[in-house]
Amino acid sequence: MKTTLKIHKICTLFLSIVFLVGAISLPASAATKLSVSEQKQIEAVWDRHEYVLAENFWANDSNSGIAAVKAAQKLLTAAGYPVNVDGIFGPMTRKATEQFQKDQKLTVDGKIGEKTFTRLMQVVKSNDSSVKDIRINTQNTISIVSGKSSTVTLKFSGVGIDRASVDISGNGLKGTVKNMQWKPYPQECTATIILTTTKSFQSGHLQLNLFNNSVGNIGSKRISVIATNTSSYGNKMEKVIQEINQNIGKSGAAIGYHQDYCSFILSDTMKRNGIPVASSPTPCDLVVSALNSQLGTYYSFRENNVKSLKENGLRSTKAVATSSRSNFTPKRGDILCFLWKDDVGIYNWSHAGIVLDYDSKSKQIKTLEGNTSGGIVAQKTRSFDSQVVGILRINQ
Repeated sequence: MKTTLKIHKICTLFLSIVFLVGAISLPASAATKLSVSEQKQIEAVWDRHEYVLAENFWANDSNSGIAAVKAAQKLLTAAGYPVNVDGIFGPMTRKATEQFQKDQKLTVDGKIGEKTFTRLMQVVKSNDSSVKDIRINTQNTISIVSGKSSTVTLKFSGVGIDRASVDISGNGLKGTVKNMQWKPYPQECTATIILTTTKSFQSGHLQLNLFNNSVGNIGSKRISVIATNTSSYGNKMEKVIQEINQNIGKSGAAIGYHQDYCSFILSDTMKRNGIPVASSPTPCDLVVSALNSQLGTYYSFRENNVKSLKENGLRSTKAVATSSRSNFTPKRGDILCFLWKDDVGIYNWSHAGIVLDYDSKSKQIKTLEGNTSGGIVAQKTRSFDSQVVGILRINQ
């Protein structure tokens, strides 16, 4: 089953809409377009004007006041702060100006002087520019309990986004848009979606699609939706995933782990969630601790792994299974052991991460890892290739 949540273009900053069968649209920016000639006319009017615009400003044609106020009102509307273009600087124009100043981190006084006017022109010109800086700041995997409703927040930003939609696929998975928040510049959008599932739901996907009216699709992201109570692992490993996932973008040391090392982050979180492994500085130490405590099975895709495990204190190889990648299917909660190509011949282990999702067609694995580039926790997409030298599967 597949449905689409369409986000209709409207002129409000906050929206609550109901589920439409086959489509939900997230509202696009309230900003309008000004042609280049209109922008030049506004700049010319401002150049002739001599006064700061404010509420109750005395305007007449002799001092170009009415024209200046209208120019400012056109800019506010084009920037996404709609007001009536009537040449009267009243309370609505003041409030729109204050909100614009607040969003742009300018002095909030409700007046339009040189700095505020200049920033308005920059925003309007940016709105008219080509598509750029498109970002979808949303997690790769969402975990929900089947048979219940869950709230999901999608975030995206950039210049040139006119509309968006969310495709939902998966048996027993439906969605409704609860509300939307849009900041016109820079364009930042937060969409809150309520997902509902049947008790039989196991997995599905959301796909967020962004569009520009002239260019078409300008960005998409596929998000896996997993039912935690029907996943490959019990609650303990799922809790490990959820805890680490909450710390994306942070360093291990900053959030209380022994160090930033990927294995310290995994082992410390596993201990806190009832999986009694030792704090481990390397993937090999983590595997040895788990196997010596009879917590799981290690599937080895590389001959040297067993030797390395023994050298690091493995007491028995009963829980070590020799396998091949072609005959193995990673599951959510598996711990991947990597050996980077540049480390071959130097180390037996390079890195570790937790499996979030696996696409058997593309052989791509979505992972949750610590100590990635910059030493932070992050979600990654990895290839299930020769750099994956083994997988630890915890018994639950």
